Amino acid sequence: MVHLNSCFADRLSELRRERSLTLIQMEKETGISKASINGWENKTRIPRHDFVIKLAQYFGVSIDYMSGAEQ
Repeated sequence: MVHLNSCFADRLSELRRERSLTLIQMEKETGISKASINGWENKTRIPRHDFVIKLAQYFGVSIDYMSGAEQ
């Protein structure tokens, strides 16, 4: 699970920064708290599967990409 968290954190941070999104913008657009997003990016929290799916859909990428299984 640590690998998933690390890859997910890196991908989430990368996708958010590529789109110049703040934590507040993401919270408003996804309904996911900025504290959760920040925790995932800083690898202090592990996302539930439903949040991985929601964010993959939000960014238009695959779940495999978000989890690091797809380069």
